[in-house]
Amino acid sequence: MFKASYHNHSLYSDGKNTIREMIEEAVRTGFSDFAITDHAYHLQGTGWALEFGAYEPYFAELASLKEEYSGAINFIAGIEAEWFYGKGTEETRLEYVREHVEFTVGSVHYAIGLDGERYIIDGTPEEFLVGLGQGFDGDLRALVGNYYDSYVEMALNLNADLIAHPDIILKNAHGLFASTENWHLDHMQRAVKAIKQAAKPTEVNMGGNYRYKNGVIYPCEAILEMIMAENVPLTVGLDAHSVDMVNSYYEESLGYLYSRGVRSLVKYSENGDWIDTDIAEWMA
Repeated sequence: MFKASYHNHSLYSDGKNTIREMIEEAVRTGFSDFAITDHAYHLQGTGWALEFGAYEPYFAELASLKEEYSGAINFIAGIEAEWFYGKGTEETRLEYVREHVEFTVGSVHYAIGLDGERYIIDGTPEEFLVGLGQGFDGDLRALVGNYYDSYVEMALNLNADLIAHPDIILKNAHGLFASTENWHLDHMQRAVKAIKQAAKPTEVNMGGNYRYKNGVIYPCEAILEMIMAENVPLTVGLDAHSVDMVNSYYEESLGYLYSRGVRSLVKYSENGDWIDTDIAEWMA
């Protein structure tokens, strides 16, 4: 049986456990591949991303633990890079970071308001509503459109190894409109086509559902249908933020995909390529 999660966090960003504790739990629960991909530093302090001064100890610990656990698990040292619309990753020092990690997850967690300010879209519901009101004058479609504009720009330009949670906007917006409304389907289709053009996989991610019990799964059924129609590769990124999340929803993630017709997943290889595998290998 093959078992992997390519998107996870530790105390260095918004996780609840050390890297060692996360790896130990992955080994204990039978993972073959396991990545730590803490959130990259950015200038606007967040409380949930790496501090710039933490980069060096983070890199050192990743390298040390990769060597220590080499016989027990394929531990992958990574980063989750933040993309800002129109500005990219310059303030995260991503080129410097990539000299020290082997794996990059690309994501978008902000919308850029009409006032030019950035507003978190996957924080608390209250933070989302503040951004909607202050940044977009209450225009929900404008906020959602800006998020997908950022996501498309990220997918096409970041050169990430894994392109994360394309519909994370639904975490806080899913109760404000139906994800299957035509205008939203159009945005999702743009995102999927950008992922396909980037020729990299996206993930099934139940991290939000675990932490917030909101029933939201990335990708939602509508975008999953688009992903399958475009033959975009899929893999598993549990987005675990604590040891109790490492194995949680793993079987449910695979069951969700299988029940909707997914029959293959990709796994990461040592040379940086993705290898197509039968989903049955992950479910044995």
